[in-house]
Amino acid sequence: MKNRIFDWVTRNIPSVSLKVSLLIFLSGLAIDTSLNLAGLPHSRLRDILDSALLVLITAPVIYVLIVKPHIDSSRLARKSAAAVLEKEEQLRSVLEGSELGFWDWSIDTNQVERNPRWAEMLGYDYDEIKNTPQQWADFIHPEDREKAWQSINDVLEGRSPAHKVEYRMLHKDGSIRWILDQAKVTQRSPDGRPLRMCGTHTDITERKRGEVVIEEYHQRLKTILDNLFAYVALLDPRGVVQEVNLAPLDRAGYRREDVIGQRFYDAPWWSYDDQVRSQLMAAIEKARQGHASRYDVVVKMGEDLVPIDFQIRPVRDSSGQIIGLLPTAVDITERKHLEEELKRQAHLDYLTGLPNRRSFMEQAEIEMSRTQRYEKSLSLLMLDIDHFKHINDAFGHQSGDVVLKTLAEIFAEVLRNIDIVGRLGGEEFGIILPETSLEEALEVAERLREVIAARQVAFPSGVETQFTVSIGVAALADKQVGIDTLINESDKALYRAKQSGRNKVCT
Repeated sequence: MKNRIFDWVTRNIPSVSLKVSLLIFLSGLAIDTSLNLAGLPHSRLRDILDSALLVLITAPVIYVLIVKPHIDSSRLARKSAAAVLEKEEQLRSVLEGSELGFWDWSIDTNQVERNPRWAEMLGYDYDEIKNTPQQWADFIHPEDREKAWQSINDVLEGRSPAHKVEYRMLHKDGSIRWILDQAKVTQRSPDGRPLRMCGTHTDITERKRGEVVIEEYHQRLKTILDNLFAYVALLDPRGVVQEVNLAPLDRAGYRREDVIGQRFYDAPWWSYDDQVRSQLMAAIEKARQGHASRYDVVVKMGEDLVPIDFQIRPVRDSSGQIIGLLPTAVDITERKHLEEELKRQAHLDYLTGLPNRRSFMEQAEIEMSRTQRYEKSLSLLMLDIDHFKHINDAFGHQSGDVVLKTLAEIFAEVLRNIDIVGRLGGEEFGIILPETSLEEALEVAERLREVIAARQVAFPSGVETQFTVSIGVAALADKQVGIDTLINESDKALYRAKQSGRNKVCT
């Protein structure tokens, strides 16, 4: 009520003064006229009326120039003060509702005001806390105090625009609370000296516990990955290496810094060869489009070239968005060796190490085609060990195996590298002699027969003996015939050698 009256008076002073001044002027004119008509003296009364009129006339001017600005300033100050109080109340309400601890430090007086929530975070009643910065420092874990004060001083001394730091504080029950402390200087003197600093405390203990759990999980996962024999990496969607386990680093002698932060296809494993690198780039692009790739490739591991079974696939989040790429690989050196061995065994006779019938026939077909294309000569020997069954029956199968191995050794000694030898079954062998005429083939066959007949063989039982072979020879006469025809002719020649008494060469 008082404010409304005051506002009405201040707003209406000019008009009231004008109206009173006009009234005094008219009243004075009437009185002056009356006195003149009556012939009465009026100097004193006139002076009084003139003075009053002067005061009332000058009053609006004085009000506008002096009084009104002062009143307006007072009114604005009152409104500003009320607005500040209202804002502070709103801020306090927000802070209390948001579970934030609030502190307001008057730097000149070294006094700190805190809200009740600040105390509750540390297990204290509001009445138990003191309004000094020292108590705040005392509550901080000893290992974190220097860090916290350093952050405060960086702001006070202008090295940092804001104070933001995480540290541990001691709860009343002896436990640890993690606090996020954030603040700014809110008031400075004209020369820039900090006068007031306000900030908030947020209890982030649960978040920190979660981070510890995540870090422990990460470390366990990393330990598992580092102890895998497989090679594992994690790429971002661009194909840049974010993480890699120890296996490929140790195998190649590389360091983490050699690959972390690089595009995967630029890493040392791949960059040694443009074709290998291009193949990987295509697989990465395919994974970025949501498709997996898998293939065998040779990578560079230090000075070695190592075959690996490589695959790369996209990594998606819960919404299906691709957030990374996961390449994995396994060293398949042993597998490749096994494959080669199995391949070798599939084509070789396990006992003599010579090509088996299938491999011999494949190589013979190739050589026959080459001979026919270039119109060269070619001969075939069919060889059979004489009385081989008797050797097995009399001295045992191990002795028979010795004979077979000895025969393979003699082939290696007598024949050329280009000659193709195969064990066709049991004690029967075939020999392809490229670019060899029938006469030349007969000479080779006779030399083989003589070397074999002269070779002394020691059996496991200690018995030493000799063995002989019969050989049939055929030459490629008709360029249109196949290998089966040539084998058939050699078989007939071999049959004649056996029928004529064995240890013979026949055509």
